[in-house]
Amino acid sequence: MRINFIYQQFQRRIPSMSKLSTFTTLIFTFAALFLLAGCSTLSGPSLTAERYMACPQDAVWKGALEALEHYPITVNDKTAGLIETDWRIQPVAGRPYGLLGREGLGDKERSRLTILVKPLQEGVVALTLTERRHHWGFRGGARLYEWYPIEPSQESINNIINQITAQLDQEGCIVES
Repeated sequence: MRINFIYQQFQRRIPSMSKLSTFTTLIFTFAALFLLAGCSTLSGPSLTAERYMACPQDAVWKGALEALEHYPITVNDKTAGLIETDWRIQPVAGRPYGLLGREGLGDKERSRLTILVKPLQEGVVALTLTERRHHWGFRGGARLYEWYPIEPSQESINNIINQITAQLDQEGCIVES
């Protein structure tokens, strides 16, 4: 009699267990999506500037390459209109940390640029410049120092755009700003 009672109780719990497994499946699915979304944001924010130029595409391409002479270029695809650089590392003044405001050990920033040169019509070109920036510095915790994303530098973007614009002005091109 006791075994029959236990069997009946087990029969009643089976539907609730299937509801539980559906619930846990949903929880694990949302957790996985949340983690994937979080990992996709590790690259950090980017800053984009776009200019339109009344100029031949070859002149804009040449000006962009000359403006990026201090960056290590990894992609130079003229047919696709794409120039990508590798990380360029520069020393910066670090923020003090700790109770005594100690100096950091080798604070630095790195930036990566992407330029897209896209012809819109004959003699009109769109130039898009995108920058991503990271900082190497004190984080605290288990990883004292590591790269972490920071806001890109508007000043850096403006300097590169101004270099390209100055070169194209010498060639008689018109640049919309």
